[in-house]
Amino acid sequence: MNTQSTEDEIQFIRRIMSDTRAAAAEDGTPSAVIGGIVSLVLFLTYFEAITDTDLKAGWVWLILSLLGAIYITTSTRRTRVHRVHTLADRILQNIWFGCGVSICIIVCMTSLAYVLELRTVVGMYALCPLTATILGTAYLLHGSVTGMRWLRNLSIVWWLGAIMMFLWPSVHVLAIESVMILLCVVTPGIIMNRMKTRLADAGE
Repeated sequence: MNTQSTEDEIQFIRRIMSDTRAAAAEDGTPSAVIGGIVSLVLFLTYFEAITDTDLKAGWVWLILSLLGAIYITTSTRRTRVHRVHTLADRILQNIWFGCGVSICIIVCMTSLAYVLELRTVVGMYALCPLTATILGTAYLLHGSVTGMRWLRNLSIVWWLGAIMMFLWPSVHVLAIESVMILLCVVTPGIIMNRMKTRLADAGE
């Protein structure tokens, strides 16, 4: 009885390890695309602020946030159709879904209040450290599930950046967040795509 139980546990551990390796081969295109768009809009907002020009950044934020949410939803549905989901997949999807919804609520509501000149509990400059804090949590969990230490360590970068932006709030947090997204979202997305390609080639 004990031997059978031990074998079952070993098989379960092997399945989890196999699921984790498969989850590590995630498509990084969505994060690279969304990260690139957000980084661009952040820089646009920063440029608008320091040059005192009206580029309608609030409307751009609102529209692109909604388009980003639609893109992520359609991309996730497409992935569900063409891929057999493992336990690790479901965990990762829930991690990013939860963090993504949290960020969308913060960004959309703050942008809407800014556009309509309404009172809001979150200032525009507070968006950056708040989203950086949430992203730090997401990267910690994602890196822990997949066993990618380099991805997990990016959470430290996000949290240090968030602390800095909370302590010294100014228009420059927009530029800081823009650079952080390029380095910690777009670049990892490209790296994960290359990892996926290498694993696919090795499996042929």
